[in-house]
Amino acid sequence: MSIIDHYKDAFSRDYFSLKDKLTVPIKWFMDDYYPWLPNPLRGVRHFWQRGTRGWSDYDLWDFDTHLANIIVSGLKAYKVRSMGIPGSLAYKYAKDPEHPELWDHDDSERAVQAWDEIVDKIILGFEVIIKDEWWFEKNDDGTYKYLDEESPEVKEGLDFFREYFGTFWI
Repeated sequence: MSIIDHYKDAFSRDYFSLKDKLTVPIKWFMDDYYPWLPNPLRGVRHFWQRGTRGWSDYDLWDFDTHLANIIVSGLKAYKVRSMGIPGSLAYKYAKDPEHPELWDHDDSERAVQAWDEIVDKIILGFEVIIKDEWWFEKNDDGTYKYLDEESPEVKEGLDFFREYFGTFWI
């Protein structure tokens, strides 16, 4: 069956409008045989979708990576602009958690340093997800081996993200 016969068969049904019968085969042909050609209307549509609903159809194709990109860029900005630490870390690094009024500068420095390290680990975990290398590793011969477990950086980053999710505010 030739490509023309395929399109004729697909559009012989009554539920397609005349406009669809004329334009959709061209779109299918271009998408099938020339997918690398840019389509400026696609960019406009995705821009409009992101503005109206916060995500576009294009983002859904690889949604985990799209969200990881948003989280990494947001956490990098958060790290620069943040002025505090989670309260649980303040008590964890206090010399005497029973008496928070005895909090001193050394406790504060240790807690801030620990918080910076935690945010860095979260960023690293999501950056590994963005590289899309967290579920396989490349062998010396160029083939790929799927991992039984996710990478330790991703696991640690996601665990910290889950634990401190409610504390990312400036």
